[in-house]
This record gives sequence, structure tokens and C-alpha cells, in this order.
Amino acid sequence: MKQRASSTDEGHDVQRIGQKEKAGKWVVSQKALVLYMTLPTILSFLAGRILRTHIKQPMKFFQVPVPYGTKQAYNETDNGLKVQNVSSLPSIKWDEKMAVPTTLYSSKSFSNPNVKSSHDIHAKFPFNASNASHSLHHDGKKIDGQNIDVDESTTGEHLLLDIKHVDSGFLDDEERLSQALVDVCSEAKLALISYHCHLMVPSGVTCVGVLTRGHISFHTWPDEGVILMDLYITERSSILKTQAILPILSNLERLFAVPHQQNSAAKFNVVSMPRVEWRHKLRGFSDADDYFETNHLGNDLGDEVLESWMEYKAKIISTETKFQRVDIYDFIPAAQSLYIGNNTALDQAIASGIVSPERTLFLDGVTQSKLNKDEVYHEALVHPAMMTHPNPKRVAIVGGGEGATLREVLKHGTVEHVAMIEIDGELVEICREYLPSMSDCSDIDGSTQSCFDDSRVELIIEDATDWFIDNFGPDDEDKEEEKEDEDVEKFDVIIMDALDPMFAIPEFCDGLYSDNDFMPSIFEALAEDGIVVLQMGASPAEMEPDEHMSPFKKRSEVISYV
Repeated sequence: MKQRASSTDEGHDVQRIGQKEKAGKWVVSQKALVLYMTLPTILSFLAGRILRTHIKQPMKFFQVPVPYGTKQAYNETDNGLKVQNVSSLPSIKWDEKMAVPTTLYSSKSFSNPNVKSSHDIHAKFPFNASNASHSLHHDGKKIDGQNIDVDESTTGEHLLLDIKHVDSGFLDDEERLSQALVDVCSEAKLALISYHCHLMVPSGVTCVGVLTRGHISFHTWPDEGVILMDLYITERSSILKTQAILPILSNLERLFAVPHQQNSAAKFNVVSMPRVEWRHKLRGFSDADDYFETNHLGNDLGDEVLESWMEYKAKIISTETKFQRVDIYDFIPAAQSLYIGNNTALDQAIASGIVSPERTLFLDGVTQSKLNKDEVYHEALVHPAMMTHPNPKRVAIVGGGEGATLREVLKHGTVEHVAMIEIDGELVEICREYLPSMSDCSDIDGSTQSCFDDSRVELIIEDATDWFIDNFGPDDEDKEEEKEDEDVEKFDVIIMDALDPMFAIPEFCDGLYSDNDFMPSIFEALAEDGIVVLQMGASPAEMEPDEHMSPFKKRSEVISYV
């Protein structure tokens, strides 16, 4: 018979059950918890100290708000980099008219057996550093609660220069090179915030200058007489608020293309002057879809000249007239040069006329005329119409500021009067000075040295659209008396030597080819058996769509009207 358990036995059973439940749990004391949390931190710290001691790689890292005016130098020693308080390199003089940038500076310098010394030079701005803002918000629009100017545009200009036959002593002189860097920024009004140079082993110098939204840098090879340079600027990089970089090219050549000194020339056994090869490129992104196409530096001028490496490339003139941008360049395409790599031979070949640079006129970046090939274009434009007419006496030319079309017209002995209507008088003068052969009539019997001075020529500096509408357009009561007084005779031949209708320059093309009164006035200006010539540009490619669906739509409209 089973006996009932006593109350004492029941109590022991409950206690054992409770012990089993507690055995399934972890019980950690407070001391153990503190030990577990602090021990990994201490071990990590000790490991870092040990590694840093054994690696022996001193590192400079600091972050400070500008303005500052520090000049620090770091010299290579057996124990790594030794910091000096003051550098001997030239200081940066900040123009008081320049906006003071708000920025933070961070830097690291590592010991390197190929570096003799390093220098960090910072601009000293015209106010006390204690007044500078110390808080830069990530939105880039406020500093310590104050609004600042935000650089919305990312577009800029990039210039690359390769210079050879440079004095080796100059290329290994850190102070002279640094002075040239500071001087070019000062002359070009560039906002140089700081620059950093390293004197290399066994020779050579590398420097980087930090601009506001830009940079300038170079590397030198004294034994080879070579320096390679790199300049990038935006509108924020200059006090002039412009990103025009090409005008700085002459400053860079003057300051860095230093000819060989006597001892250096003897070392290289050369007497050649420095040779500069350069390349220009538009950079960045623009909200305007046609920014790179309409910018004169990104059109034909960029494609044919600026963006290409050429052994010979020289700017003759770059200027703005009242109506357009005018650029004239001399260049020898790399594919046509037979003297690449031989500086002396190329100079002699150009001087002797064996090689002739292509002098090209660009209007708003669009190719207008090539000096070496102008006959091909202008003869085809003029002579078919002049020879078709039985007796061309009166001729009108629309445009043609370089004078080449006028030259071809004056070759016809029947011509008694030529009215050349050109809107840009400055362009005519530029072409007379820099492209004189295009208006040279010295080989035409009865003419003059310059075609513009021929007694048969009437040069009219006026908008051709307005001139033809005023003289041959629809009747207007206010202009009727003026027409009767002037009584302009009609023309046997009218030659349109203006921009192609397909070019995206609305100020000119729309006025010439879209004005509802202009084209009718052209036909009204023709004599009974008159002929009009319009140059329509290059013929479309075989695989292009119909012109009314292509970029040549404007040309299609003009042809349909004619």
C-alpha cells in the first residue's frame, strides 16, 4: 500500500525544482560586466600604440578653418619627417578685392624616401583668424546661421601644358618654381588659397596650388628639361568672376618656359627655345542642354584646335566685337606634321615656308575661313554665278567681312560697282590686319593692294537685313520718300556670304533666314535677269533623315522658299 509523502518531503521537492529552473539562466556579476567592456578597449589601444611605434611613420593631421597664414616645412630625417615652423618659400598675397572663402583644411604628410622636403603655404587673409566662421553646415548654404554664396555651376575650363627644352636649374629650384606659381595666380587674379610642394629625390619638384573651386599643379623632370602643368578654374576661381582660362596661357609660358642657361644648354647639347604644347577642354555639367554646343570654346574652335594635341598651335587674336566673338589661330595638325619631336627642324621649316600653319578664322567658335583653303570655297561661291550672268556690272555681297568674296568678284572686268553690306566693321579691320592676303587685289589689273580700297567698292557697315528691307522691302509711307531720294539701283548678282542657316546662332541666322520681309527684299533687289547665290553649308550625309526632321530644318525651309 502506497504511503502518503510527508510535508517535509514535499518541501524538498519544490526546492530542487526551483534550483533546476535557475540552472538554465546566466547570472553575471557587475564586476565581470565592467571587465568585459573595458578589456577589449584597453587591448585595442595598446595594439595601436605598439603598431604606430614600430611602423615609425609620423603623420600630420589637422583640421582648421581658414583664414590662416601658416608656412610649414617638413624635412626628411633618419627618424622620418622633421617639422619646421617656417618655410622659405614665397608667401601668398591675397587681393583685398577677392571674396574670402570659408573652408576647412585637412592634410596628411607621410615619410617617403623619394622626397627631400615638403612645404605647406597658406594665404593670409585680410582679417583676424579669430573672426572666421568655425561651423560649416552640410547643406553648403549657411555658416553659423548666415547665408553664403553658393556655387551653382559645375562648369569650368581645363588647360594642360607640356613644356620641353626648359632650363634644368629652374626645374630643380623649388623656390623659383613656387614664386612662378604665386606670380601667375597673382597676375591672373586667381584665388590661390594654399599651395603644397615636394622636392623629389634625386631631382624634380611637384607642387599643387589650391584655388577656390579650382587648382594649378606641375611636375618637373630637370634631367629631361620637361615640366607638365595642369590648370582648372571656374567662375569662382577668379576675382574677375570669369572662367576664361586661355588668356592665362601667355602668363604660364612667360613664367615657366625658361630657356636653357649656358651650363644647362651644354649639358643637353641643345640650343632650342622651349616648346609649349597645350590642350584646352570644357569640363563639368550644365543645366543648359546646348551649353557645350553654343559655347564658342566647345564648337568648331574646340573640336579643331583647342582640344587637340598639336606640335604647333598659336593664338593670333581672340577678341569680342560688338556683335560676335572673333578668334584667329595658326596651327599645324598633328597628322600633317612631319617634324614631331624635332623642335629645331619644325621652327626652320615654318620660317622657310616648307610647312605653313593653317590660319583659321572662327566667328563665335564656328569655322568661317581657312587661309590656305579659302580659294576652294570662295571661287566656287562667286564664279559660277558671275560667269552665268551675261554682263554682271552691279554686285551685292551680304557678309564676307574677310574680303575674299570681294576679291573674287573684282576679278571680273565687267564689274562697275560692288556693294558689300557687313554688319561688323570691327571684323573687317581685324581681317585686314591679320588676314591681309584674303583681301589682296594687287594682282588684279586696275585694282589696289587692298580690295577694300578699290574705287568700285562701296563698304556699307550695316545690318544687311535692315538695309535690303529699307531699300527693297514692302512699301512704307514713312520710308517712301527716303527710297525715292536714295534710288538704289538693282543688282545683277547678289551673293550671300553669311553663316549657314543650320548654325545655332539665332541672332544672325534667324534674322537672315527667318525674317518674312528679308528674303522677298533680296529678290526685289535683283535686276530682270539677276542671279542670287546662297551658300547652304555642307551637304547632308547619306544616312541622315529628311532635312525637315534634322538639324538642317532651317536650310530646308530656305530652299523651299527659293
